[in-house]
Amino acid sequence: MKILQILPYNLNSNIKRVSLNNYSDKFQNNRFQQPNDTFEKKGNTPSFTSHILTTSSLIKTKKEFRELARNRVIHCFYCQKPVFSPDFVEELNKRGIFDGTIADFVKELAPYKSHLKPTSFDIFKYIEETAQRAPQTHLAEALQILNEKALQELTEKQLPIFKQIEKEFQQLPNGIREKVMDIFKIHKNRLKRIPQHEEFSAKDFSYKIKKASETVTQNIHKEPLSNYAKVMLATTQTKYSNFYDNSLINRTFQRNEKFDYSMPVNLKSIQLYLVEQIKKIGTKLGRNDILVACKTAEDMLMGKNVQLKFSNKAFCHDIEKVLNGYKNSKVKKKIFKALSKLPNSASNVNSFIAKHEYSSSATIGYELLKPSITTIEHMNPESTHGPYVNRLGNYAHACGPCNHARADSDMAKYLEKFPQTSPQVYFNDMIGIVNDGFISLEDLLQMKETIYVQSGRQMNISTISTKILRENFPEESAQEKFEHFIDLANNYLISGKDIFWIQQELRKRCGIVVKPNNLKAIFY
Repeated sequence: MKILQILPYNLNSNIKRVSLNNYSDKFQNNRFQQPNDTFEKKGNTPSFTSHILTTSSLIKTKKEFRELARNRVIHCFYCQKPVFSPDFVEELNKRGIFDGTIADFVKELAPYKSHLKPTSFDIFKYIEETAQRAPQTHLAEALQILNEKALQELTEKQLPIFKQIEKEFQQLPNGIREKVMDIFKIHKNRLKRIPQHEEFSAKDFSYKIKKASETVTQNIHKEPLSNYAKVMLATTQTKYSNFYDNSLINRTFQRNEKFDYSMPVNLKSIQLYLVEQIKKIGTKLGRNDILVACKTAEDMLMGKNVQLKFSNKAFCHDIEKVLNGYKNSKVKKKIFKALSKLPNSASNVNSFIAKHEYSSSATIGYELLKPSITTIEHMNPESTHGPYVNRLGNYAHACGPCNHARADSDMAKYLEKFPQTSPQVYFNDMIGIVNDGFISLEDLLQMKETIYVQSGRQMNISTISTKILRENFPEESAQEKFEHFIDLANNYLISGKDIFWIQQELRKRCGIVVKPNNLKAIFY
């Protein structure tokens, strides 16, 4: 069969990034494409000469706020775990730490073990032990050694849960039950690693290749790999009923030349061509994960039986899709409760190892650190569309899992899962940043007020330095500056209580007298 030759084309100009509410920052779609900063290693503490932070300018943007974690220790607002800066993780990848030997990986990450989530920490301990026996091993090789045992233990844990899930399915009415059981059979075969006929999903394949491209550092391979993934995804978004009557191919690749439509062209031939081009790049990169994905895609497109890996996420998604219109909430609740018991890569070591059976060392290194990468938590969720949701006073640092778990839910209720000290530990970090001159006192007090409004918890600000008070309220214009803060309080951006705190501290520490004229705000 003749396959239409297609050249890669940069589609970035027409791609619009959608910002998902409260959790998915731009970084999630742009992991290793941050600006180049200079990295300097001093002892066990990372130090960067950044293009962002200087003591002569206060932080105002979301990106600048996020990168604070690059220069100092900042704890997650909720779980109190220290968080990584996205740029710090990118630098590790660019310097070859993930792709290098595990001896170098352990040496570099050992000072940051406290940042790691429990599953990542357990895997890191194994890598440390392996580094002592075989220091020249790479991350992918180290996990490969554990893979067979991990799969066996994981399957032994999953099968009893599958029996419970199957039992809950029996409560469903005819029609829905048959559809659910068809999905159940497919995923159970995947769990048992039984080859079967599987429909090719261009969307799933595109997602795998896109994820793989994010850990490729050479632009000569990164861009075409990413573009082929985008084009593969485009094959799912347009009807291919008649190639001869439209210019779909021309539009997809944004090229002016006309293709020869007399050639035998169909959807499968285009998808096979794209898979072949991606496979060539995977071969040049020596990326086993890309090659395995391409081989599986080719077999599916050619109608061969394949052995797909079981995915907890895919299984739950497929079941949820079928039950979407089913109204018996009691039965659905039981089913989803049973599904939630399945181990996942975020909470189970064996699941993490099995998931990354064919992953590259770069991907494994990134995934180990990913749960600890800081994200911007909108304390008042973006979904409220309030006038101040995208101001510094509404931002907080939170690890991805905590941010995702809270989503748009009530902050006070979500905080009940964590130690009572959680917000204050984080807020102390913010006070330290204010004292160092990176965030304004005004923004800090707005953060304090937002925390109170959203959670009902009071933050202690007694450690704000005298220097900051003097800088914000110089003696010659103290009353004028003070009245600006009163305006903020009257507009409910800061607490009236903080107005009186400032008045008291200025008199006690600095000998400066100011009066709360025109203060109308009700304060707690």
